[in-house]
Amino acid sequence: MTLRRPLFALFATSLLSLSAWADEAEPKERWYSAIGGQYQTLQDDSTALADTLQDGCQNPDAVRDAWLTAYKAWQRVRYVDFGPIEQQSRAWQLQFWPDRKNLIAKKVDAWLKSPNSPTPEQIAADSVALKGFPALEYLLFESENGDKIPLESPQGCALAGAIGQHLATTTQALNQDWQAFEEHYLSTEGYTETTVESALHGLQILDDKRLAAPMGLRGKSRNGYLADAWRSGESVTLIAASLAGLENSFVPGAQALLQQEDEAELGQELEETLSETRALAEALPSGLAPALKDEQAYKGLQRLYVQVEQLRQLMEYKIAPALNITQGFNSSDGD
Repeated sequence: MTLRRPLFALFATSLLSLSAWADEAEPKERWYSAIGGQYQTLQDDSTALADTLQDGCQNPDAVRDAWLTAYKAWQRVRYVDFGPIEQQSRAWQLQFWPDRKNLIAKKVDAWLKSPNSPTPEQIAADSVALKGFPALEYLLFESENGDKIPLESPQGCALAGAIGQHLATTTQALNQDWQAFEEHYLSTEGYTETTVESALHGLQILDDKRLAAPMGLRGKSRNGYLADAWRSGESVTLIAASLAGLENSFVPGAQALLQQEDEAELGQELEETLSETRALAEALPSGLAPALKDEQAYKGLQRLYVQVEQLRQLMEYKIAPALNITQGFNSSDGD
C-alpha cells in the first residue's frame, strides 16, 4: 500500500524549500531575483497604463492613478544603473530629468499643434524629452489659467496613447533583457561591487539632486522646478517609492553580503535606517515644491534630508569600506 502525503504537507514542504533557498542564496542571486521582480511589476503597471489610455481619456483621474502606479514602479528600480537599462538610453526614455531647459513642454506642445496624430513609432524616433512618465505628466497636469489639461483634447489623448504604448514596449524589452542577463550577472564577479555602487549612487542622486538642489541647500535659492514630478506634486511620493525599492530589492542581498564579511550588525543598521527614512517620506505631504513656501512643511523636508544624508553616509563610510569598495567619481559629484 502506497502512502500519499497530504496536499497541505507537500505545500508546506515547498514553502520550507523556498525559505531554505532564500536563506542560502548568494547575495547576487537575491539581487537578481528581487530586481527582476521589480522590472516585471514595472512592465505590468506600464502595460496597464497603456491599456487605460487606449480605453480613452474621458476619465483623467483613472489615467492619473495608472500613471502614478507605473511611475512609482519605475522609482523602485530606478537605482539600478547597469545592465539592460543602459541600452538605448532607456533610463532617459522612462524619465527625462532634470529638464533645465523645459524641453518636455516644448516637445509636447509641438506635437499638440501638429495636424497629425502621432504613432508609437514616431514617439520612439523622437527626442527622449517626449518619451516616458514626465511627458505624460505634462499632458495630465499642465493647464493654462486652470483651463482644460492637454489630455482632454483629441490630439493630447492621441499623444498620451502613443507615449503610453512606447512605455509599455520599452519596459517589456527591459524586463526580457534582464531575464536574459541572468547568467552574465551571476557569473561576473564585478557585479557585486557594481550593485552596491548603484545603490549608493541612487542615494547620492536622491540626496544631492532630488532634495538638496530644490531645497536650496547647495548655495542657491529654493527652486521647486528642480524637483522631479513638480507638476503633479508627487515628488516626495516618488522619493518614498525609491526608498522602498532599495529596502525591498537591495537590502536582502546586502545583508547576505555583510553576513559573509562578519558585518551582520551593519546589515541590520542599514535595514533599520532605510525603513525609518522611507516611513518618514511616506508621512510627509506628497509635493516638494509647495513645501518650499511653507516653513512648517519645509521642516519636514529638512528632517527627510537629514535622514537621507545619514543613510548615504552609512553606505558610503561604513558599508562600502566593510565590503572593500572604493568610491570614485560619479555624476552626482558635480555638473
